[in-house]
Amino acid sequence: METIVNTTLRNVLIASIILSLSILTMGSSPVSNIDRDAWAAALVTVNEAGLGDNSVDDARGIISVLINRAKLRGVSVHRMARLYSGGAFRHDRPRRRWIAFLKPSGEEPRYWPKHYPDWDTHFKSRWLDRIELARQLISGELETCGAHHWGARNHPIDQARAQRAIADGRWEVYECGDTMNEFYRVKGVRIPD
Repeated sequence: METIVNTTLRNVLIASIILSLSILTMGSSPVSNIDRDAWAAALVTVNEAGLGDNSVDDARGIISVLINRAKLRGVSVHRMARLYSGGAFRHDRPRRRWIAFLKPSGEEPRYWPKHYPDWDTHFKSRWLDRIELARQLISGELETCGAHHWGARNHPIDQARAQRAIADGRWEVYECGDTMNEFYRVKGVRIPD
């Protein structure tokens, strides 16, 4: 009889703890997958094209590439961002380390250079707009560009890779707007819906 009472008391105690925890966390939800995807895609665009006024078309193209490649591989945009541009997320990188510390909340990233203009005044709204652009592209509210790859027009390694693929007949240049980077489509590959 004592064992039954102890077991019942233990079960009631466990149920009470679970109920208490659920009440405490009620109303707080984890970051949604689309928010996580949007943050990762936006972070990659800052790494690859910056936060300048002239970088919006590049951002749209880069996010589109990440979305398109994620669909082709059957992975999340967050996962594709880490696969395609993993260096952007490295906290120990020697240059532009602050990029890896960009947060979805828009607060000033850790290691923001003191000689740069003030984050809150000059860059916070651009960063939050970039996350929103990514969210709208990922959700389908905005149309994506049909590219599969991008590369810097003035980067020798990017250009060598692209020129080889174009010469081999595998890639073609694809327009994604007025961009600093160059975008490419793999011939014969269709992006799944």
